[in-house]
Amino acid sequence: MLGLADADPATLADGLLPIADGLLPIADGYSAWLDEQTTHAATLPAHLRAVADETLSDAHLVHTQLTDGIHYLLDHDDALACFRFMNRVMADQRTHSEVVRLHAEDDTLTVAAE
Repeated sequence: MLGLADADPATLADGLLPIADGLLPIADGYSAWLDEQTTHAATLPAHLRAVADETLSDAHLVHTQLTDGIHYLLDHDDALACFRFMNRVMADQRTHSEVVRLHAEDDTLTVAAE
């Protein structure tokens, strides 16, 4: 999360922005998974195939929205700033949750400020 929060969109890596390197594989993996599900759906009995096809159609729409969202993020500074902020907050929350968990296991532990 912190890597995505701090990634510099102005720095290019292999022709892609580092943030894109972190996000586009998610969309690509989802697309590959949808392709597998489409192949599997074709083998279903007819009475199940209609439901599978409708569900896959909805999922392909979600994939399009995901990809569009990633590109919007990369093309709009305000969206990128919000994304970075959100990732910092999630990373902080994860840290706080881990501190609480560890303290629950051993109440003698303290948080040392650096």
